[in-house]
This record gives sequence, structure tokens and C-alpha cells, in this order.
Amino acid sequence: MKKILSAFFLFFSLFSLSQQRGSIEISVKNIKSSSGNIMVYLYNAENGFPKKKELSYKSKMLKARKDLQLRFENIPFGNYAVILFHDANGNKRMDRNWIGFPAEGYGLSNNVKPRFGPPRFKDAEFVLDTSLKTVKIQVRY
Repeated sequence: MKKILSAFFLFFSLFSLSQQRGSIEISVKNIKSSSGNIMVYLYNAENGFPKKKELSYKSKMLKARKDLQLRFENIPFGNYAVILFHDANGNKRMDRNWIGFPAEGYGLSNNVKPRFGPPRFKDAEFVLDTSLKTVKIQVRY
């Protein structure tokens, strides 16, 4: 009987954890101008991060302004990473210079500053395990 009860409580605990959800509030600072849009991508896995936007878990496009806040709601608890860029010219893609470095402002969760090559998911990763997680991102130009 103890084994049955233990198995029931284990199953119930795992089931309730998988159903927990929260919100991710993102505070964006240091946007240079109000031209164009801010493109925001939320990833829940390393697959596709950061270049394949179509593999992001959620995305939003907001009108650019100096500082802004946005929220992703009803998100399952888990590990996530955010990348955003200031699409100043409105072409919906990150423009790059002749070397391949970003020519438009960008930012990542944990304010990761990539050194050689694209940022890694594990460096920008954070855990959503409460009803509200706040992520602060400084845009770099």
C-alpha cells in the first residue's frame, strides 16, 4: 500500500509541476531612437538559438522607444533565453556589417556580450520558476 501511495504522490507532484505557469516581464533599456521596431524572441531550448527566429517559443514586435517593457504570459515553468534587436530600418531582420557583426542594436537575457561568434543559449539562459520573472536587458550598439 505504501508503494502505491508513494507512486501516486510522485505522479501527482510531477504532474502539478509540469502544469505550473508564470509570466516573463522584460525591461529593455538604452534604445537609441524611436525609429523602427524592437523584435523580441523567447527561446525554450538551445535548438535554433539565436539565429533561427522561426524556432523561438514566442516572439513579439513592439514600436521602438527609449525604454520599454513587455510581458510574455502563461508560460510553462522551465529554462528560457531572450534575444532582441532594434530593427531601426523596419526590414524585420538583424542587419550586419561587412565583417558580420550586428549593425543594429541588440540585447540578450543576462546581458550576455558575445565575444567570438553568436551567443550560446546556456549563457543567456534563466529559469522561470515563479509566477513572475523579471528580465532586464540593455541594448548594445
